[in-house]
Amino acid sequence: MNLSDKDKKLLLVLGIVIALFLPYYFVVRPYSEKTLLIEEENTRLESRKRQLMELEGRREEFEEGIIAAGEERDALLSGFPSGLPEEGSLLFLYQTEKKIPITLSQVSFEEETALAMPVGDGINLPPDTAGEGMDAGEAEGTKRTEGTEAGGMGEAGGAEGAGEAPEALSGVCRKTQILFAGGYKNFKDFLQYVQQYKERMVISSLSAVYSGDLDTVAGNLTLEQYAVTGEGRKPVEVKKPSIPEGSSNIFMQASGILPSGQEENAADFFLMVHPPEAGEEAVLFGKSMDGSRKSYLFSEKNALQEAVISFRGENGSYIANYQIGEEKYADSGSGVSFEKDGNIELEIISTPRVGDDDKVGVRLEIINKTDQTVYVAVKNEDEEMPRVAVTGKTGDVVVR
Repeated sequence: MNLSDKDKKLLLVLGIVIALFLPYYFVVRPYSEKTLLIEEENTRLESRKRQLMELEGRREEFEEGIIAAGEERDALLSGFPSGLPEEGSLLFLYQTEKKIPITLSQVSFEEETALAMPVGDGINLPPDTAGEGMDAGEAEGTKRTEGTEAGGMGEAGGAEGAGEAPEALSGVCRKTQILFAGGYKNFKDFLQYVQQYKERMVISSLSAVYSGDLDTVAGNLTLEQYAVTGEGRKPVEVKKPSIPEGSSNIFMQASGILPSGQEENAADFFLMVHPPEAGEEAVLFGKSMDGSRKSYLFSEKNALQEAVISFRGENGSYIANYQIGEEKYADSGSGVSFEKDGNIELEIISTPRVGDDDKVGVRLEIINKTDQTVYVAVKNEDEEMPRVAVTGKTGDVVVR
C-alpha cells in the first residue's frame, strides 16, 4: 500500500508525540507525584520538629513535674497496704480493743472485691501539650516513639525495652460486719481512731442504740478496708502476737452489753510491752486513739530498759513527754499536748513471756507535775516474771 505524503507526515507527527508522551508518563509523572508526597511529608515533619523543640525547651519543667507526681503517688500509696489478709484484720480488731475499751464481737468477713484502677500506657505528654498540632494518629505515634526512647537504644536499650511491662496496680476492698458495744465516750474514740488510722479504711454503714441508764452504745457497723496490689509491692507479713483467749463472762460478751460499772474509761496514754517475735514494737509509748501514730515512741530491743513518762500542765491543758532508754519523744520538751477534764489515765498493757529468750521488760518512772492525779492501770501482766516494774513515782500517782 502506497502512503501519500500527507499520511507520512501524520504518521511522523504521531510518532513524535508518542516518543514525547511515553517518557513523561512512565518517568516524569511518577517522580513528580513522589516529589509532591515527599514535600508534604517534609512539611509535616517540620511542624512536628518545631513542636518537639518547644517541648525540649520545657524539659526541666516536665522532669520536675514527673518527680513531684512520683512523690505524690508514693505518698498516696503509703496509705494503702499491699494486701488484706484476714489475720491482719483480726489483729487490727484485737489491738483496737486493747487501746480503746470497746468490745468488737461477732466479726463476719466478706469476699474481697476487685476495684478497677486507670493505668496509662507509654509516656503521656502533659495535658496542655499533648496533641497540639497533631492528629490522633500522630499523638499515638509520639507515645510509641517516646516509649521506645525511654527503653534505651542499641543492644542494651533493646534488651531492657524488650522486657515485660511492669505489673499494673490493682485495688482491693474487703467489707467486715462487726457487732460493737461500749461506753459512749469509747464509742466516739473508736470512730475517731478508724478515721485517723494509718491505712485506708471507712465505716460505710452504722447502726447504734444508746442506753441512757448505762451510758453505753451497742450496734453493728460495716468496715471497708482498702489495699493496692501490683508493681512488685511487698506482701503484708503478719506475725501472731501472744493473744489471751477466753472471756470473763461469755454471756455478757455475746449480748454486746456491759454491766453497769464495768465499762472502762479510755486511757489518755498507753505503754505496750510485747515479746520480741510478736511482729510489733517490743516497747511502745503513745497517745490513745492516735491512728496516725505520730505520737508513738518505740524500741525493738529484746532487753530490760529504763523508761520515763512525765506529765505537766494545769486547768485541763496538759503535755506529756516520754523516753525509752536514750530515745526521747521530744528533745525540745514540747511533748504531746492533750486536753483532759479530770484525772489522767495511763494504761500499761503487758503480755506473758514466751520463753527464756524473751528478755523484753521496762523499769518505769512516772512523773506527775499537774493539778490532777495520774492513775495507772496494768493489764495482762506475766504473773511469774512481770515485764513492767514501776520503780519511781513523783507527784500524785496511783498504780491500780
